[in-house]
Amino acid sequence: MPLRLLQSAAWTLCARLLSALLSFGVFAQVAAALPASAAARVLFFSFVFGFVLASLRTFHLVSVGITGRETRSQRLRALRSPARRVGWLALGLVPLTMALLYAQGVAVVAAVAGALLTVACAHDLDLLRAVAGRTPVLPWLTAAGGALGAGWLLAMPSSELGCALALLAQWVPVAAYHALYMRRVLKGRRRTLPSSLQAANPGAAGLRQSTPRTAAALLISVFDGAVLGAPFLLALPLAAGSAVDLALGNRLFIASLALFSLLASWVLSGDLQRIAQGTARSMPLLFAALQSALGLVLGGVYAALYAAVAGQPPTLQAGLIFVSLLLAYVLHATALRFGLSERTGRARVAVYVLAGGACYALLWLQRGGPTLVPVVAVVALALALPAAWMLWPLRRSRRS
Repeated sequence: MPLRLLQSAAWTLCARLLSALLSFGVFAQVAAALPASAAARVLFFSFVFGFVLASLRTFHLVSVGITGRETRSQRLRALRSPARRVGWLALGLVPLTMALLYAQGVAVVAAVAGALLTVACAHDLDLLRAVAGRTPVLPWLTAAGGALGAGWLLAMPSSELGCALALLAQWVPVAAYHALYMRRVLKGRRRTLPSSLQAANPGAAGLRQSTPRTAAALLISVFDGAVLGAPFLLALPLAAGSAVDLALGNRLFIASLALFSLLASWVLSGDLQRIAQGTARSMPLLFAALQSALGLVLGGVYAALYAAVAGQPPTLQAGLIFVSLLLAYVLHATALRFGLSERTGRARVAVYVLAGGACYALLWLQRGGPTLVPVVAVVALALALPAAWMLWPLRRSRRS
């Protein structure tokens, strides 16, 4: 691996570790400060906020469909093309976002603040930095936000509203950064993409010309957030202990993705393709292996941190939830980056609609007396099965 990439990885790892440690520290403070039922409401609120925001940022990535094989100018044009669409989409979803956040049982002030932050932070400006070969700034911004949230909890009396706002605080520096630099993206010159890149990208063409493709890209973008957030969105009446285990397992999963954006940026910059060629491995296999290995290691580190802060180790059940969600999500993310072009648009939409509908239906049927293992199994399978179907042609073509 080139020295430049190792330095970038080390620098980003430092930033991500600092950001995740501060964010996870806030999470542990909330879990320790509030009763189990109140902590579950606040943590569920934070997950719903995170899933909505992740869906919007994923829409930007899915809309461009960059695989790393394009020229640099093509990547830049592809990233700029859907920027306005992402902004309008986030703004249009504010009422729904607010309703979803408020449904978790938090104060309306927290729901409004969370909805506005999703608009301010919907774009992923690190995508442009990745194409230019620069390191991400998001880890440093969220690290500053994590320090802001931790300071808030130390200075203010513990309350549900205060804890909810502390969990949102890590995105305030990101919103400020976007306010400074987003205009450059929105006012960038709009050029027509090559027809080959438009065909590969479900949302890269103009809005009027590709409304069905845009809708398909939106469906794929919200899929993982809708599936991962399904237990929280449906407000399944789990026992308080199981709800905390579910929240902790999810938080370990989220924290374990500390280097996920860096490895994803190597796809945009073309570096992963060069590494794969040097190791005689396919890019999808290398991407999935690196993401899984790093996620498992980092998740273990954060589990130890939680034990130190909260005064008790995570339960085995929470650990199994973390591992299941991580592996299923890595498979899903690999399919998004390398498998979209292997299936037709209608087939993709049909499979994702079927998987999402089955997930919600099965969880809804458990509302009378849900238990944690079936809930997590449904979520993990809903992520993994469509991804395996998307990636199957790549496996066959590699064999041939």
